[in-house]
Amino acid sequence: MFAASTALMWATIPVMLKSLVEGLDPYTITCFRFFVSTGMLMVVVFRKRGIRSTIRAARSSPILLILSTLGVTGSFVFYLLSL
Repeated sequence: MFAASTALMWATIPVMLKSLVEGLDPYTITCFRFFVSTGMLMVVVFRKRGIRSTIRAARSSPILLILSTLGVTGSFVFYLLSL
């Protein structure tokens, strides 16, 4: 069930993003995607584990956190630029 819904969502992402790129620039779309995913992630963090464990994990390796954030941002932006 989860695999099928995940595959369906991943299959529709390029179609939706292609139509969005015609009206908005890739940087705006990426910023909006990050804000929405951050909001959803914060809900999960607060309900499941609490914010303390997340802050503790971020403090243990801040360079890795920065590199991963830059990598994901670059991936999203360059993917939209290629569409």
